[in-house]
Amino acid sequence: MRRIAQALLLVTASILGSTARAEMPILKAGISNYPPYGYMENGVAKGAAVEITNAVAKAAGYQVSYEIKPFARTLKDMATGKIDLKILIFEKPERAAYMHFLSTPSLFERYVLFRRKDGSMPSAPAIDDLPIFRIGAIRGKAVGPYFESLKLKLHLVSKEENMMKMLVKGRLDYILGDGAQLHHEATKLGLRSRIEVIPGHQHATPSYIAVSRQTPESAKVVGLLTTALVNFKQTAAYADILKRYGFLPNDF
Repeated sequence: MRRIAQALLLVTASILGSTARAEMPILKAGISNYPPYGYMENGVAKGAAVEITNAVAKAAGYQVSYEIKPFARTLKDMATGKIDLKILIFEKPERAAYMHFLSTPSLFERYVLFRRKDGSMPSAPAIDDLPIFRIGAIRGKAVGPYFESLKLKLHLVSKEENMMKMLVKGRLDYILGDGAQLHHEATKLGLRSRIEVIPGHQHATPSYIAVSRQTPESAKVVGLLTTALVNFKQTAAYADILKRYGFLPNDF
């Protein structure tokens, strides 16, 4: 009889747990194809920003559904309320008109210079000397406020894969871009052991989770997500996400 009672308790707990999950409000998020931050793989959203958002939303009592869209489309959808969340975005005054930014960033996007590990290029080039080198960057992608202010003459390349190969073959002296993204591409190509970051030239830009002002009770959602994010950033799980996706200096 006791075993039957215990079995009934387990079944009841399972049903209640499933019901609770089903009743959690769903927040719709738009993501761009931007590995390792956010991307779709076999219909499943993956990436550092996705994992952080999922953990934070769950702690705040929400579920998140994802749809991959171009960045400009996600901004329009945030303005109209078609989506509730943008999970990786820089805070700008003009965007605050139609979205709330959480008060703490979910992570930092670091823009860095890579060189070959063969020692053929200086490991600490002076800022004034940078214009004399062949520095590759991806056409149409930001390189961060610090590097933009240097007015470098960049050799623009269409894809990270091509730029990485050009660096290794000596056709570029350095490459410039998002550190985590270039780390991801180098690992995928099997070139991680042949490149390294220049430590003296880096710039970190905070990236945020934002909530559409059109989302019902948006201020409440922001408050709950912010509290959950602040707490999550103190955990080993958060540190593990950063490490796995190459956001820590020692992982470059």
